[in-house]
Amino acid sequence: MESLPAGQLVTTKVNDTAVQAPSPATSAHAELSSETSAIDASNEVQTAAEAVLEKAAITAVKPFVEPNPTSTEASKSYLALVIDDSAAIRKQLELELRSAGLRCDFAESGEQALEKIGGTTYDLVFLDIMMPGIDGYETCGKIRKDPRYKKTPVVMLSGKTSPLDEVKGVIAGASTYLTKPVKPDQFQRVTGRIINWLNEFR
Repeated sequence: MESLPAGQLVTTKVNDTAVQAPSPATSAHAELSSETSAIDASNEVQTAAEAVLEKAAITAVKPFVEPNPTSTEASKSYLALVIDDSAAIRKQLELELRSAGLRCDFAESGEQALEKIGGTTYDLVFLDIMMPGIDGYETCGKIRKDPRYKKTPVVMLSGKTSPLDEVKGVIAGASTYLTKPVKPDQFQRVTGRIINWLNEFR
């Protein structure tokens, strides 16, 4: 019996009707094509799933935060006066204030500060306690006598940490108290509260 070439159809006769049956090679080819299509579809699903997971991972690592330009723009108009005889402290506070979006001016003594306050209106004041000439307590009391500065935030700065020093600062008219060396995170928290207060009541 002669063998058929690969892919040739075998013809049989059933009830006088010719039926063409695929050869074994053709059936195998069809099954292979079906399996290949299934594998391709599976790969596409896997690729799509990996893309979704990658996008979700990126979103989780880098969440989008909506900027709030209003508070930053408002704080840029505020002017702070830093009163301290230490050049290092003045420089540190300058950097901190500028990072918070504030403008700043400086005085090296209580006397110089009172001269500046007489000609300029500041929105907040940072005041060292221990200075040559009049100290921070006396300077604060004189600042409060000016009607323009009755409600201006005044932050006392001191290396002293006793409760008595804080009480003396409050009696002199200080709004709050920061100890030296000034910690950046603490400074930014206090400054942030002051800016929020100024935004609301100024």
